[in-house]
Amino acid sequence: MIYHVVTQSVKPGKMDEARALLLDYAAHVMKTYPGQKVQIVSNIGEPANQLHWVNIRETVEGEAIKQDPENLKKMNEFMAKSAEIFESARVEHYYRDVE
Repeated sequence: MIYHVVTQSVKPGKMDEARALLLDYAAHVMKTYPGQKVQIVSNIGEPANQLHWVNIRETVEGEAIKQDPENLKKMNEFMAKSAEIFESARVEHYYRDVE
């Protein structure tokens, strides 16, 4: 399995909005791309203002972005809201199971 982890820092006072946005978009991704699992996790300790998006899938490539109007609209909404809620920098890592 492949674990794609995206870490983003949340702007002050925006944590509730950030959690709601990521949980909503995670549900959308799992509905739109069957077979992908997305979990939103937070730090147990510091820094407390970070959230992590963990996409679990079979391959590194994942699936091509579906070009249907509903999916593109949802993606555009997510990106616009993200700019208001998250700091601009984000960190991405890919991991795999150890065999």
